[in-house]
Amino acid sequence: MGAARDDSVLGGDWTGARDSFVEALARDPGNREAQRQLSEIAVATATSASLGLEYQDDTQPLRRSILTGELDLQITPLQRFHFLVQPQFADVSDTAKSVLAVSAAWKQYAPTPKLETELSAGLLKRSFTKSADWTWGVLLGLRLPNHFGVRASAERLASLYANASFSTPVMTTSGSLQLAWSHPNGRMGRVAAEIIRFPDDNILRRFSGWLLLPLGPPAGFRFSAGYGYNAQHADENRFTRIGDASSISGMYVPYYTPSNLRAHSVLGVLLLKLSAGTELQLNGSYGFMATEDAPSFLVDSTPPQRSSVDRVFVERSFHPSTVKATLTARMGSYGTLLLEGVRSSNSFYDVTQVNLRFSYRFLPSDHE
Repeated sequence: MGAARDDSVLGGDWTGARDSFVEALARDPGNREAQRQLSEIAVATATSASLGLEYQDDTQPLRRSILTGELDLQITPLQRFHFLVQPQFADVSDTAKSVLAVSAAWKQYAPTPKLETELSAGLLKRSFTKSADWTWGVLLGLRLPNHFGVRASAERLASLYANASFSTPVMTTSGSLQLAWSHPNGRMGRVAAEIIRFPDDNILRRFSGWLLLPLGPPAGFRFSAGYGYNAQHADENRFTRIGDASSISGMYVPYYTPSNLRAHSVLGVLLLKLSAGTELQLNGSYGFMATEDAPSFLVDSTPPQRSSVDRVFVERSFHPSTVKATLTARMGSYGTLLLEGVRSSNSFYDVTQVNLRFSYRFLPSDHE
């Protein structure tokens, strides 16, 4: 929702490229290549709007429906405003909860220093609290030689992943540093370090990285495979005992806190072009080696002491996985319909997601 969460990257020097092709057409009005390139720039930089509906069902249990409306307003080819409205409706232990988020962001790319800038601010209102919370984000990105880029970001957002976060409000403040690589031949990778501070001064540290390499020449499809690594650890654990005196079960309250989590995964991406305007992309990951210090509760009834319940941590192995299928179809000249299904499993819960989104680009009236 904030700037730091937006992975989209503004294009290159669209303004300079547009002026060059306009000049080429002024010298030679019949230059079809210049006309084609100018048309592609107009489409890529046009104002766009989208409406999406997402449904999630996980094993905490938590079910939610998320409606997202977005407007990406072009000011210049290298400067835009982004507006978002996102109501969310959740079923938490058979109790209806809702969250409304609105935000606005300004984005700019300056080609001379090759600098990306994003600033965002928003408001979040929960049905189970009287007051609203502010959100904000700031991002600076620098394009480097050899198709590398570095990004530094900070943001304040709501944590809405744990079941208990829909009863106790949780706002986080985070900072991250990211190094990305995206080669034109399809090789790409990313390394990121992040620190997240919770309102009770607990701190979560996260480090992740992945690398994808294309296998074989593209011939109607493209397949890439790679490796991913993820490490997370919170200074304090929020796994809390629930239930009556006879119960030794627990849950994370009010937010999730991993302990010494380490995961090594294999990654795969398959892109199929079904027709001129239709693509199917399949993404998958499997954690072939992952461990964490899992919290649980242990009853100590050794006489002559009274029975007590202690929280203990035991290293366990698990296999996180994700399977995602995304179908994108062009609707008319400037509309796009996306249908997506995701099934994932992590150390915390299993989740199934379905996402439907329609987006439309508004081309200038003089565009042919």
